[in-house]
Amino acid sequence: MDDLPLTATQTPTGVPRIENWAPLFGLVGIDTLLLFWALYTIFVTETHAKGHRITLATVFTIPNVLLFAIISTGTATTLARAFYELSNRTSNISRTFNVLFLGLSEMSYLFYSWLRGKEILRIQSSSFVFQSFEYLLYSTIVFCILPTITTFFAKSFYVELLFVLSIVCVGSCVLALDTYFSYCYVLHIRDMREVNAAESQVYAIIAKYGLRNAVLGYIAVVGASGYLMTEFMMDVNGESTSLNIIHTLGQFICYLMFFGIGSTFVIMKLELLRPEMGFDSAGNVHVKPDSKLALMKSTETVLHNSSTGDTKVYMFKVGVNVKKSTRDLANDFLKV
Repeated sequence: MDDLPLTATQTPTGVPRIENWAPLFGLVGIDTLLLFWALYTIFVTETHAKGHRITLATVFTIPNVLLFAIISTGTATTLARAFYELSNRTSNISRTFNVLFLGLSEMSYLFYSWLRGKEILRIQSSSFVFQSFEYLLYSTIVFCILPTITTFFAKSFYVELLFVLSIVCVGSCVLALDTYFSYCYVLHIRDMREVNAAESQVYAIIAKYGLRNAVLGYIAVVGASGYLMTEFMMDVNGESTSLNIIHTLGQFICYLMFFGIGSTFVIMKLELLRPEMGFDSAGNVHVKPDSKLALMKSTETVLHNSSTGDTKVYMFKVGVNVKKSTRDLANDFLKV
């Protein structure tokens, strides 16, 4: 069977056209506000909390770069999508940039989530599982590039099918990693509640907001699946009112979740920079003497592997200063 070209989507007579580009431009506006908020948090709030001057070393850290990438690429892919919809899905340039920034946004999100929560993931799963998902994380770099490559070819049934399949691969990677994140965070939160160890604020903050973003990631994948599948069906069979509605809702939900994920990460960063976290003049977390025992207890609990029942590994070994170990542990998690 020949690979037949697909013509531009046309709205049949009697099918009302939904101007779904309008809400996307609205999302671009609030995404831009979020971007300025994130920059203010990085350049002002963080440097003030840690007593640092604004320099390349203090501002352009890996977490800060990834956080900025999540929000900026999320804004860019929403903007490109809005222009693509405005052109009645005929602008190949807008589509290419939309898919490109979408892949970059997904990669930034996954790598930032991994960076923030990797110690919890390592503790709550076996080394084999941890390394397997780490390999999956790095493989997403390839999977996120594949959809962009398909946009350089003329629209046809098989090219569009390959595009959808490549998007499915990316979505499967995101779902698998989000499921892993959620599982480990739920185990951690459960362990902390069982021993009433709310004093370990760093762990609690990362687990709480990490779990929230994993849920938002699920919703984004569902929305993307809805609008991409209906778009493929409309390209092949033509538009209909029901497909238009599903496409518009799925698209809006997906890109709204980008804003939700970015704002959640900014709020998490602000939580980690609260005054009670106690940064000293060197930018390290200062552990108060009266909280050493509580932090030690909660750290031991976190190191309990809920899936295997292994409790023989502890952060505080014999002869190691408790205050130094706890401070270093907190700084490893913060990395801000």
